[in-house]
Amino acid sequence: MKQEYENIDVKNEKVDRIIRAAFEVFATNDLEKASTNSVVKQAGISRGLLYHYFKDKQDLFDFLVYFSIKEIVTAMEEKIDWQDTDYLNRIRQAIAHKFEVMDRYPYMMDFFDKYSREMTTSGIRNQVEKISPGISDKVFTHNLDFSRVKP
Repeated sequence: MKQEYENIDVKNEKVDRIIRAAFEVFATNDLEKASTNSVVKQAGISRGLLYHYFKDKQDLFDFLVYFSIKEIVTAMEEKIDWQDTDYLNRIRQAIAHKFEVMDRYPYMMDFFDKYSREMTTSGIRNQVEKISPGISDKVFTHNLDFSRVKP
């Protein structure tokens, strides 16, 4: 993913409105019909502000893919109790934190479900690994006791 995406201040209230509106617009429309005009209107911002952050609709779309992966991965890194050795607790924690992210961005999962089919599994995995190297293995193997899980 693009390096400049990390420089976008997602805590900025207007950027947050853009993200929320864009998730909804892309999730409820086909990519061709998703309109930056709809994002601008729904976010209550000027068109110029949208283009200050994103060069075009594709750039905004690419950012949403990056952002959704980063939010979920970051939540897992920060919120999972890595000292808990129970495998089922680890999975439960990962899912709970994923839902917390989805609560903040209600259309994120719809967006990701809709468009992730177009991305390869290896492409998503590569992005996850770029954002947080080793996180996939860490979630499913680090400090876990599998003695209570049947083979």
